[in-house]
Amino acid sequence: WSSDVCSSDLKSPERAAQGDAEQLALTMLSAGGISAGYRGWCHGILAQLAIARGQPEDAVRLAREALPLCQRVPLRYLWVQAQCARALLESGDTRRAQQVTREMLERVDHQGGAGYVEVLVRAVAARVLAAVGDDARAEAQQHEARRQLLLRADRIPQADWRSKYLSAIAEHAALLGAAPPS
Repeated sequence: WSSDVCSSDLKSPERAAQGDAEQLALTMLSAGGISAGYRGWCHGILAQLAIARGQPEDAVRLAREALPLCQRVPLRYLWVQAQCARALLESGDTRRAQQVTREMLERVDHQGGAGYVEVLVRAVAARVLAAVGDDARAEAQQHEARRQLLLRADRIPQADWRSKYLSAIAEHAALLGAAPPS
């Protein structure tokens, strides 16, 4: 849900949800007895919020804190890598964004997919690859992200929910458009 809450073109309800997500993540981080995987997820949520707020350097730092905590949770690790690659790209560090993207895509190949984070992973990879001029691979990742999105949408039996899934989430709507989200 956090990628839906933290999209970059926020309206008032989304801003409130961001505040709720931030408060929840900070509360969990201050609590004792929380597993490393959940602490990593909290840092990842905070990284995603920093991206949405235009603070990519903070997002990179938070994502880097999250990665070692998520080692035992493969899909969460990929989700955090996607946040890190986005933040690096937005901070102008295309070389490191490309390195994280390469590692991320190798993990997806090794795992045989990326479950619920595959759409995000491939969409971020497409942005990074386009930014470094690897247009053919960027288009291939963009195409696969769209395909994965539509596969998931096809499993939603209610037409109105399916429509919201495809249009109300900014990243999904942009993915179905002519160009990747910037």
